Amino acid sequence: MTIHHPLLASFIQEVESRYDQRSPQTLWSCESAFKKILSLDLLTHVINQELGALAQDVHYFGGWQSNEMLLHKGPGYALMLSLFQGNRRYIHVQPYYGMLAPLKGGLEYDLYQMPAAYRNEVFDPSITLKLAGSGRTPE
Repeated sequence: MTIHHPLLASFIQEVESRYDQRSPQTLWSCESAFKKILSLDLLTHVINQELGALAQDVHYFGGWQSNEMLLHKGPGYALMLSLFQGNRRYIHVQPYYGMLAPLKGGLEYDLYQMPAAYRNEVFDPSITLKLAGSGRTPE
């Protein structure tokens, strides 16, 4: 899937000039680019482009699954649109840094604290996380 849209082109240019995968902390310098791309115009364009491709070719297979669509993959980063249909039952940790932006409403979250005795290099199934707080992002 190749998306042609000025917002996406601007995002790619800005991220690739700021982000260096060898220095993961540079991801946070891309926040302004990420905020700029949160546009319903872009999302409408992407969805219409994919629906048009399906209408043209019934065998078309885009870069998406039932709940996730890859918008762009660059060196050491990816831009995805994901659908989360509710609270997850378990804590899920992703093996990467990420920026999340809810398109409708706020995002509910829980913060957890590791016990003082936690040692990453040793698996100890008796250690549990402690709830440190909950909140909701502004809408």
